[in-house]
This record gives sequence, structure tokens and C-alpha cells, in this order.
Amino acid sequence: MNEIPVDWWDRYHRQATLQEWKDLTFISVRENLRDIPDYPLAEGYRIRSYRPGDCTAWVRIWQAASLRGWDWATDETFNNDFGGDLKSMPKRCLFVVTDDGTEVATTTAWYQRVRGVRWGQVHWFATVPDHQGRGLGKAILAESLRRMRSLGHRRAMVGTQLIRLPAIKTYLNLGFVPEDPAIRKLLAKYLSHPALTS
Repeated sequence: MNEIPVDWWDRYHRQATLQEWKDLTFISVRENLRDIPDYPLAEGYRIRSYRPGDCTAWVRIWQAASLRGWDWATDETFNNDFGGDLKSMPKRCLFVVTDDGTEVATTTAWYQRVRGVRWGQVHWFATVPDHQGRGLGKAILAESLRRMRSLGHRRAMVGTQLIRLPAIKTYLNLGFVPEDPAIRKLLAKYLSHPALTS
């Protein structure tokens, strides 16, 4: 994980923009899984669980949604992250699909141990660009949090890059708060949300 330079705040005020820090990854946490908001899906969409062979759909969604401008999501990426526990994928990996069955968004209600504590983890959340802006992300993420809760998780975390402002706004609306106060200050310059100023 990239680290923020010690003088980042001074540099930010002088000249830096969000673009300078676009690849910086940070962690946001949701301290409990109570009161998960309900976001109904738009008409013409439904959520389904992972089925064997869905690696292809996962790769396609991630290649379409990639901000990096290159095809970094591959079968190998999928297998590196999930191959060690594929048996859990039907319970943990979700897709938003259209009426004709085309997968257009995905996330996984994964798990992680951090500082000796077991966390649910929002892992690999993406929506195909042609289907963004329709509330699909909120709906699948809320379902992912409910899935975590049903699997025994008490809290959740998510890692993301600073450049993913729409995703960050969705995470904030779902009760996630960036752990680092410096990240909250930077994001407050670009997003208006009470969690960034408290």
C-alpha cells in the first residue's frame, strides 16, 4: 500500500490535486452491521449469487470498469484472490444481472483478519460503465453487507483508491468512514458528507 508523504497536506494546499494521489489506497470501516440501508434495484435488474464459471463474467466486468486503462483483471487475478476458497463464493460473491442475464456489476462479501480481528470485507466492487448511475452499486453493496452479517461478521472494511469518488460516496452513504483523518480531510475537498467532517 502506498504511504502518504509526511508533508502531503502542505503540498496539497500548495499545488496537489486528487489526481496526484489517484493510486493511493486507503481503508474505510463500518464498525457494525446493524441498520443496513435498503436500496431497491432499478427495474430490469436483479441480484444473483456466484455460480461455477462466473470467473469469465467477473473478469469482463472488471476489464470494462477499469480506471487504469489496461486489461489488468484476468482469470489469474480472480484465482489469486478467490481460488483458495472457491467453495465460499456462492455464499459471498454477488452479481447484478439484467433481465437477459448479462452480468453488469459485482462485489464479494469477503473476509479478512486485521490486527487480530475478523472483518467482513467488501472486495472487488465494480459496475460496467454503461450501467453506472442507476443505483446498482448501492443495491449490491447493501446486499453484500447483509450477506456478511448472515455469515457471522460484525463489522466491515473496504479498501479503495482515492480516484474512485463515486464508489467512495457510495461507501460513505452505506456507513463506511475512512480510518485516516488525513484522508477524510482530502476527500472533504471533493465530496460533501458529514462522515468526512466529524
